[in-house]
Amino acid sequence: MRKMTAMLAALVAGAGMLGVAEPASAETSRRVIVSGTIHQLDDDIIGRNETCDHLFFDNDIVTSSQQLIYNDGEGCEGEVFTQIIAYADLMSGGAIRYHGQVILREGECGCVSDQARASKEINQIVLPDTNARIDSGYMTWSGGDATSVVLQIYNGNP
Repeated sequence: MRKMTAMLAALVAGAGMLGVAEPASAETSRRVIVSGTIHQLDDDIIGRNETCDHLFFDNDIVTSSQQLIYNDGEGCEGEVFTQIIAYADLMSGGAIRYHGQVILREGECGCVSDQARASKEINQIVLPDTNARIDSGYMTWSGGDATSVVLQIYNGNP
């Protein structure tokens, strides 16, 4: 039995030397739940102005720093696109830093390939087992198109 235990210990130590990662423990990972709204205005010169409202939800287990946890968005009327790029960093004591940017895109398709017209950095530290709020404010482009994003971030145990 001792020989088997010694062999198992050597195998585990060798795996660590080969770069095989051990599963993240509760101390080295956090559950990040983000919900919110994306509001958009497509300002048309001909026709009527269109507004679009979208609900946002994301649920991730964060196990490293600079972990990309969201890169997507919503379109409005085939012309306006709001993109959210968000990262989470693990910090000491179980806190996380939620950061990235909100980008207003406008063009031909109302999609991520449209030209970026305005952007705003987001940056919020969220203590363990608490909520924090991010409000991008109203971002506009000279053509009159606009967007705003409000997010509620929860930092909990995995």
